[in-house]
Order: sequence, then structure tokens, then C-alpha cells
Amino acid sequence: MASQPSALSGLFTYSDQRRTRLERATDAARAEGHRDRGPVYLGGADNDPAEPSEVIQDPPCGYRLDAAQYADIKDELALHGVTVKRRKSGAYVPLRQSARALVPLLLDERAPYHMVTARPDMSC
Repeated sequence: MASQPSALSGLFTYSDQRRTRLERATDAARAEGHRDRGPVYLGGADNDPAEPSEVIQDPPCGYRLDAAQYADIKDELALHGVTVKRRKSGAYVPLRQSARALVPLLLDERAPYHMVTARPDMSC
């Protein structure tokens, strides 16, 4: 019973002691998404490099969702802080945003756990 409060206490202590480093890393990651450069990764990790098939070398400008797709996932997009531009026919999710690395994981059909298959917009 004491393990959960102890774990939370450790997390809060860790976060508090490293607050400045964590804030800088978070700010840098958000800024990088706005630069909108380079490939995006659909797989891999720090201890498991992405396979070539898990890398989109020339990513789209964004993804188009029809009205039904947007209705299905709009709450999830909002919860993840994904920027969405509403359209009469649905929605447009630009890749140039702080959540750049997350957008393809949610919307690209090549991502293993995508939520919908959105249409990539390559007309940058």
C-alpha cells in the first residue's frame, strides 16, 4: 500500500530537482516541431534505432481528415495538444507545430498504432 505514495513522492522530488533541465528540454522539443525540418519517425527508441521503413524521409505538410474521421478523434487530438485547423469538409492537421513528432503516429497509415488513416498533404 505504501509503494504508490512512495513512487509518487520520488517522481515529484525528481521533477522538482530537475525542473529547469526538464523545462529546457520540453521547450527545445516544442521549438523543433515548429522548425518543421527533417524526417519523422514512426518507430525506434533511444535503445532501438528506427528501421528504414519506420522513417518518413520527406514528410507531408500535414494531414487532411474528413468530417467523420475528425469527429472520431477530435477529443484525442485536443488531449494531446495537437493543433487542428477546422475546414467545412473536416479538418487539417499541419505538421509544423510543437506536436510534429506525434502527428504522424496518430494519423499516418504507416504508423503501427495510427488512430485514423488521414490523407497526407504533400503540396508544401
